[in-house]
Amino acid sequence: MVHADTTHPAHRTPAVRWSLDGRAVANPGNDRDLDLRSLRLASGTHTLTARIPGSDAVLRWTVDARPATASYELSPPSRTVTRPGRPVEYVYDGEFTMRLTARDDRPGVVVSQFRVDGDGWYTYYGWPTDADAPFRFSPSGTVIDGLVYGKLGRSRAVPWDDATPDYGTHTVEYRTIDAAGNVGAAKKFLVTLVKPGS
Repeated sequence: MVHADTTHPAHRTPAVRWSLDGRAVANPGNDRDLDLRSLRLASGTHTLTARIPGSDAVLRWTVDARPATASYELSPPSRTVTRPGRPVEYVYDGEFTMRLTARDDRPGVVVSQFRVDGDGWYTYYGWPTDADAPFRFSPSGTVIDGLVYGKLGRSRAVPWDDATPDYGTHTVEYRTIDAAGNVGAAKKFLVTLVKPGS
């Protein structure tokens, strides 16, 4: 949402006229607020302006409509499985690590997030005790300062939750959110944890 605050004369309400990349944009209703989502912007950088007819006053914004990109790096798996029409699958016989890297063509902070098996999105910041270390996943998770990190499968937030190890195949999704608020499309891969001795 973009807002243009005009002066407030006593006898009239100044109209605001919007344009995007030099073309007029219709904005019925409250013309001071423009919902960028309604414009369905093409990916890239755009110039948005707001003018008051009969005035030289112009507000100008650069709109970033290109989401950042993310990539992942995993510790070496015991094997990798590719099947047509399915995400790549990595097979592990124990814990594994994941590092997420985000890139954007504009300045500002880019946040990487991931989630496992459709659970809530988790902001990636490395490992809780070392921001430069990758995130570690294991069947039962790791307890740090009374919280559990990196448990695959059923959620276990605190040490007294069910600690039953979760083996089998899990879906890991990852995405980015850039400084302009663009949320990148989620991508995914599969991870299969093999039970010891199987």
